[in-house]
Amino acid sequence: MKKTRILGVMLIIVTIIVTFSMSVYATEPGDNARTVENPDETNSNSSEVSGEETVPTDDGEGTDDDGHNHDTIDPESIHQGDRYIASQESIYEMNELINGNLFIVGKNIKFSGQVNGSVFVFAQEFTMTEDAYIGGQLFLAAGNATISGIIVDMYSATQDLKIDEKTMFYRNVNAVSENISLSGMIGRDVNLIAKSITVPETETPLTIYGNLEYQASNKLEGIEEKASITGEVKYTHYKEKEKDIADIIWESVISAIGTVIFDVIMYLVLLFLAPKFVEKAKDYVSSKGALSLAFGLAFVVVIPVISLILLMLGVTAGASLTLLLVYFTVLMINAFIVSLVANEYIANKLKMGDDKLKKGLLLIPVSLIIWVLREIPFIGGWISGLVLLCGTGIVMLYQFDKRKKQI
Repeated sequence: MKKTRILGVMLIIVTIIVTFSMSVYATEPGDNARTVENPDETNSNSSEVSGEETVPTDDGEGTDDDGHNHDTIDPESIHQGDRYIASQESIYEMNELINGNLFIVGKNIKFSGQVNGSVFVFAQEFTMTEDAYIGGQLFLAAGNATISGIIVDMYSATQDLKIDEKTMFYRNVNAVSENISLSGMIGRDVNLIAKSITVPETETPLTIYGNLEYQASNKLEGIEEKASITGEVKYTHYKEKEKDIADIIWESVISAIGTVIFDVIMYLVLLFLAPKFVEKAKDYVSSKGALSLAFGLAFVVVIPVISLILLMLGVTAGASLTLLLVYFTVLMINAFIVSLVANEYIANKLKMGDDKLKKGLLLIPVSLIIWVLREIPFIGGWISGLVLLCGTGIVMLYQFDKRKKQI
């Protein structure tokens, strides 16, 4: 299991959710935090599924149904709306009260606050304390994570994940990790994928009111005695497949074919949408190669910094996310841009003129050659780095020249 691939997938999921569904999870207090049917009828604060806001029971101590005392909370201390935090501190504690969603990025994050919406976390280390509360979903991408407190749902990708006995999930737990330690109470289903899964012996045993489905290298022996599970337990053996020569060759062939198809499609698209860029592409090799490298280096380094600053300002978070989407889009097409530029340069040297069919056919071997160069052991990484800088730099330099002429 490759950690980078896991975190990459999590990043894509969170980016899509943030961009297109930012307002979906913004909740009023109690909107979605009490939607699980708790089979434990002895719990005086349990509620049935109704799809509506439940009314907290009054035990005479001013405590709401989430187990937190809100009588002494100053309304002015509650942050209304979404909250964006990008911390550069070695350890950052988030202990705020937020009536909205929370987006937080940092190195070592300690979460002890209360959020009525969903929480999106990117961190090396993440700790959620037993006093913390999340009234929506927790989307977590981290190196190591320790979870406690109250959460509705969790979707996580981590290196190591510990869910302690003082954790309560109203609904589902979905986690991918190298190592998982599972305790606490889960109101519905648990879905885990890990190399190693353990259920430690605690004073309060693991309780799952739904199904437990897990994929791991080890089967949880005696899980029925160590935990209370209402639903079914399904186990799938996890084993990392060792690739043989045939697998490597097949993956390489598919990758090469995919690269060629992508480049040809992008070439056809640019012929219709940006024909001037295609015509000027050869100039970025013959006269502006070094300048393209400089623009590419500036783009790769500066854009993330600008996005981080905008994200920290809060009011410009939307612009930050848009800028990041543009950033990743340019990174995705950088190899194609280099192939296109090289193709136009070679076609000019071969005096193909404006024959787009010949240029399109020439693009196939050019794309394959660049793909092969990037796959060469040891030096392929350096070549890929140059391709990255050149490709992004050409796009930025073209936009710069275009704006310069308009002034």
